[in-house]
Parts: sequence; C-alpha cells; structure tokens
Amino acid sequence: MSDPYGNNPSGQNPYGQNPYGQQNPYGQQPPNPYGAPQGGGFPGGFPGGEAAPVKTDGVSIASFVLSLLCCTGLIGLIMGFIGLSRTKNGQRKGRGFAIAGIALGVVSVLAGIGLVVVLATGVLGTPINDLKDGQCLTGNGLNKNADEGVSGIHVVDCSESHDAQVVATKTLTKSEADSYVFGDQKQIVENCSPMLSAEELTLVANPKYFTIALTQNKKPASGDKVVCVITDAGGAKLTKKLP
Repeated sequence: MSDPYGNNPSGQNPYGQNPYGQQNPYGQQPPNPYGAPQGGGFPGGFPGGEAAPVKTDGVSIASFVLSLLCCTGLIGLIMGFIGLSRTKNGQRKGRGFAIAGIALGVVSVLAGIGLVVVLATGVLGTPINDLKDGQCLTGNGLNKNADEGVSGIHVVDCSESHDAQVVATKTLTKSEADSYVFGDQKQIVENCSPMLSAEELTLVANPKYFTIALTQNKKPASGDKVVCVITDAGGAKLTKKLP
C-alpha cells in the first residue's frame, strides 16, 4: 500500500539525514549549548551553574573591633591595611570594615600619642602621690580653698613665684587611711608634725604661714601619701624656698 503522504521507501528517515550521524540519535548526548561540562557537572560545583559564595574577611572585621577597643588601636590599624589587601577586587567581602578599622585606628593612635605628651609634659598637673619633700608648687586652691580640694598642681623652681612648699610626706597604712578625715586640722597636725624638723615646726607655729595636708583623694587608700605643705596665710605668693 502506498504512503498517502508521498513515496517513502521502506527504511528511509522521512525527516532527512540523521543530524547526529549514523549512530542512534537517542544514544548520543548532544553538545551542551550552555557550556556546562559533559556528564552532568556544573560550573563552580553548584546546581544551576552558580559560583561559590564570597566569604567575609575575618581580618577586616577584627581590624574594626580592635580599633574600637582601648590600647589596641595600632593593631587594628595594621590589620586594616592587611584587610584592604585581602578584600581587593572583590576577593572577599568586608572591605568597609577594613576602611573603618584604618580610620578608627588612626584616631586611636593619635589620641594615645596626645595622652602620652600630656602626661609627659604635666599639662594635667602632678599627682599628689608623686610629690616629694622640698618641692615648690603652684595650683588651684593651694592657698585659698584647700578644704574644697586642690587641682592643677605643678612643681616649679623655688626661686619662681609659687603657692606652697612641701615640707613632709607620709605614706598611709591601711588603718591610717581608713580613719583619715579630709580637712580635719587636728589630723593635719598629727600627720605632719612628727615628720617636721625644728625649723619647719617654727614655720608651722608662725601665724604668717598655714599648713595644709594633701591627699590624692578625699578618702585615701592604703599606700596613698599625705603631703604636708606650707602656704602664706594671707594668700600671698612665696618667692623663695623656706628653711
């Protein structure tokens, strides 16, 4: 019986030549038009051809955290530059943390340098616990408002105009510190007098001068000093070292 759609000799492909050659068209895998490797693999090892996710750089995060903490600003600054290199060209995420770590690290280092300069130059004053016998001082409240506290103490040469002179220092024991009462004139005499020479005792007894006992804090602790200083009772400046 003839083919109603035309002559179709038996055994011939009505659609033309096999595009895959003489082999079984169902037995041969056609080329992948999307570039995926043969055998079912995918670029990057993920289904759908997705690339591996970019990780956030831990060094950059550490740089940011260390730059926020006290005394670790320099480390944070250095790690920030390392983080910049590690996040270059999108190799890792976290470049913003590295930049912030560098900025904060610079601020922290500059602040640290400034603090060292301030402490070294005595801009904030000399701590009372660091004062020594015979030193001459200037400071707020040394000759007028000692009962309200003293601040801004600076050690100067005794030939310069000054507010007071240290005549004795004493390190307090725990029991002495516990019983100390700030501004108690009786305690001032008790603490200072035993340490004074005969000439210094004469100065203390002289109404021209006034004795003040200084401590680092109003309520001192064991190991703190009581520093006994003599000032002019009328608030005048001293111009030479007292005997």
